[in-house]
Amino acid sequence: MGRLIILLLAEIKEINIIKNWLKPDSNGALIIRSGYGSGKSHLLDYINGYAAENQYAVCSAEFDHETPPYRPKLIYRQFVTSLG
Repeated sequence: MGRLIILLLAEIKEINIIKNWLKPDSNGALIIRSGYGSGKSHLLDYINGYAAENQYAVCSAEFDHETPPYRPKLIYRQFVTSLG
């Protein structure tokens, strides 16, 4: 339980940065990069929920051997499928 609280407190700054980036008057891309096990997936899950609750269209795709980054049509298909 203590580790979870520390993890959440450590992510407050990042969450606020992302929430500000989601505002209509912001622009540009946002890249989240960190080491294995650092909580990127948990952070993205939280932000996906926040965005969906605030009327944003939310979609996702995962890169793997079936959907490699050099196959844009497959990635697009995952995006469209995750919206529905």
